[in-house]
Amino acid sequence: MSTDGLLWNYIFWLFILSVLVTIFEVLWPAREQNKIRKWLWSDYIYLVFNGHLLGPLLYAITSYHIVPHLDILLAKCGLKEILYFNAVESWGWGLILQSFFGLLILDFVQWLVHNTLHRVSFLWEIHKVHHSVKDGEMDWIVSFRFSWLEPVIYKIAMYTPAMWFGFAPEALFFHAVFGTLIGHLNHANLNWGYGPFRYIFNSPRMHLYHHAYDAPAPGQNFGIILSCWDWLFGTCHLPDEPCPKIGFPGVDDLPNDFFGQVAWPLPQFVKVFGKGTRPMTSIIGILILLILYGVSLVSTSSSDTLSLNESTPSLQTVGQTKVRLYTETTEYFFQVSACIDLESMSGDWLHRAYKTNTQEPTSILAKPLLEIFDSPTGDDRNKRLVYERISSLQQMTQSDYFDEHSLARSLDKMTLQKILRTKEVQQRTEVSTTDLSGSKHDHLW
Repeated sequence: MSTDGLLWNYIFWLFILSVLVTIFEVLWPAREQNKIRKWLWSDYIYLVFNGHLLGPLLYAITSYHIVPHLDILLAKCGLKEILYFNAVESWGWGLILQSFFGLLILDFVQWLVHNTLHRVSFLWEIHKVHHSVKDGEMDWIVSFRFSWLEPVIYKIAMYTPAMWFGFAPEALFFHAVFGTLIGHLNHANLNWGYGPFRYIFNSPRMHLYHHAYDAPAPGQNFGIILSCWDWLFGTCHLPDEPCPKIGFPGVDDLPNDFFGQVAWPLPQFVKVFGKGTRPMTSIIGILILLILYGVSLVSTSSSDTLSLNESTPSLQTVGQTKVRLYTETTEYFFQVSACIDLESMSGDWLHRAYKTNTQEPTSILAKPLLEIFDSPTGDDRNKRLVYERISSLQQMTQSDYFDEHSLARSLDKMTLQKILRTKEVQQRTEVSTTDLSGSKHDHLW
């Protein structure tokens, strides 16, 4: 992986920030507590699962099973163009403005969600997993101790503003990395208050009071990255004396292990499971994880999935646009996909590189102003056949969007956008691609 690619890798930054905050905790600990505790292994599983595996898992589920149906529904209601307005491009915002306002807007949405998690009883049961941190356990790694259901709630709330504004992936990446840094620090064994900056950023001292055992029922200090929302809306609580105890009444009812907490809040509603750490609850948690993994998979035997004997496509992001890439041979496909398959699960790609599901694109939801035919180089017979049937087609080949120095690396987003603009594809242009037969539209942008 190149240095540039490394800088845009979330796992790289997760590792760097984790090491950095660990050093801070060693040098400036706020409390004396054991570095090795009984359930530390469970928090390391949380770090791997919530920090690396859960995102791609939920992304696959939403991409295959939710977003396609949502887009069709929005189109039928005439709302698709409103949701995918892409305001930042209309307003000409550069990357710095997008990063700043993206952080501000999305953090406010997260503040609202966090506030709601404490005020709605069912959502509080889900959020209890994060508040199961007890005295002697508060360190940076517990920032990843939260129910797998929480990201679902947060992402649903953040989806609409993110899509309407059309923030660039780089701006969203900055929000994710900076949020991880603040989250690490908030939960770290540090007594930092940030002085006058406490009115802007959440701090370890402020967030510790969010976890206070005797916190009022609606909660307090809901800020994720920014504390200004709590100061503005009167939900801030930051006394001078240290927080005496963390947790909540009834915290011992929750399982202590990762797998048992995956099953929570089922034990709260299905009494047969019992409360506390029990083998049965952990087994249920394992089953839930297996079900999530199964749902995230798309059956390769499905008739809606192209086989490797057909033209094999992958999808590359161009802003909110997708270019379908056809490969000439199965060998070439494996050469490319071996390098990009992991990247395709990171969140920027709509589907895994070796699959395409036609359930999503089969409905043409509006009249396309332009169609682009994307074919292997030199396939003149098929090109002529398609051009005769669809007169508005323009051709794109692999040489248009692959880096000439590496077949496995597509060009950067700005270059791809320029290529599309030369073919009269503008922000509001509806574009579809078609397969070699010319008999169907595979994707509507």
